[in-house]
Amino acid sequence: MEPAKDIIKEPMLRYFAQNRTIRNACVSGQDGGYVIKIQFKDYVGTLVSSRGGPRLFTLDNAAKYLRSIGLPRFEVDASGFVPGRIRGPRPDRAVALRTTKTKSPKESLIK
Repeated sequence: MEPAKDIIKEPMLRYFAQNRTIRNACVSGQDGGYVIKIQFKDYVGTLVSSRGGPRLFTLDNAAKYLRSIGLPRFEVDASGFVPGRIRGPRPDRAVALRTTKTKSPKESLIK
């Protein structure tokens, strides 16, 4: 099975950023967030998560991430951006948090 040619994983991105072989980086909007697209000579790859899907960022976090790996300059294409949540709601976690028996800092000082 031939690997997909339009994806890039984080270790490869870091390697190419350190070796300064990246021609251009673009933060591109889509439904619920932004993806990072990297251009080499004749190749454009989208950064994917460890599970293989496109890695979604907020615009602020994408800027922080790119800067941290040595790419402080990039383009932004917000034409496809649709506001929404990056992750879906987790009502099960909300219920679990309400049922925990933790005390607030004020309650622990009263005793």
